Amino acid sequence: MDSPWYLALCRPNQGHIAFRQLEQRGFDVFMPRHKATRHWRGRVIEEMRPVFGGYLFLGTDPAHPR
Repeated sequence: MDSPWYLALCRPNQGHIAFRQLEQRGFDVFMPRHKATRHWRGRVIEEMRPVFGGYLFLGTDPAHPR
């Protein structure tokens, strides 16, 4: 049986930290990203940014809470 997915709200600009910590604790974590271009100090930078900033998806089995 597939576990249900929940939406988790993260602190601003801290989604990557929450992702890593939840993944280390054995949760199924999903944070979709897209390639974004921004200008910084006269340069063009391409980086991977979250599609839903401040949110990540968390899969867990309610019968076996962690």
